[in-house]
Amino acid sequence: FLDSLNNLSDADFPCYIERNFEVNHYLKTLAAEVIVGHWDGHAYNKNNFYLYRQPSNGKFVFIEYDLDNTFGIDWFGIDWANRDLNEWHESNRPLVERLLDIPYYKDVFNAHLDTILTDLDAFNWYSILETKQNLIKSAVQSDTYYRKDYGFQFSDFLDALDDNYGAHVKKGLAEYLDERITSGLSQFNWIGNLESPCDELPIEPERQIIKIVDFIGRETQFRTDIPLILMYDDGSVEKVMVWGR
Repeated sequence: FLDSLNNLSDADFPCYIERNFEVNHYLKTLAAEVIVGHWDGHAYNKNNFYLYRQPSNGKFVFIEYDLDNTFGIDWFGIDWANRDLNEWHESNRPLVERLLDIPYYKDVFNAHLDTILTDLDAFNWYSILETKQNLIKSAVQSDTYYRKDYGFQFSDFLDALDDNYGAHVKKGLAEYLDERITSGLSQFNWIGNLESPCDELPIEPERQIIKIVDFIGRETQFRTDIPLILMYDDGSVEKVMVWGR
């Protein structure tokens, strides 16, 4: 797979990648990755991801993890909240570059950007952040290890939505989201009727959800407002997040 990713001709690449990789799943994941500023993932830092080959269809699926360096955390002097979403990745990233060099896939990627950013813009996400903060604040206050990370105090946790801590915490969480939504809404552009570069139409098998887990692997039920991983009986997985209304 990696040899083909790096060396296949431009003519052969689209159908190969469709046959061997869950492309739309990856483009949706990439859209979320750049919006939350996950620079310690694949697209920028080539880090914190798995390629899992599904037994059911032989396709690789991209799975990312360890999303702690997000929402404005920065060690490079880069303004992640305003960085161009279509030029967000680092150079020499064949998977990102080869897909986004193809107009059809870039269009799909931008459609996913549109969906996420438009939903965020229309949704009262700040109240959700406050609810989550209130939910965990007693645990943070009693956590004896909390203050051992960069000298954080409980007051820093209470201020984290609106104020930056300094050092590598360049923006408050709400400050980052507000800037990212505003700048991002002016950065995507998609057409919607481009022809697929591969005329081999994939056959989508019927499948049933067999398990739902959260991002740290705990089995749960379907809920809105949190990221979930859906596991299907054909071995495929899908990351979803549905905003409540």
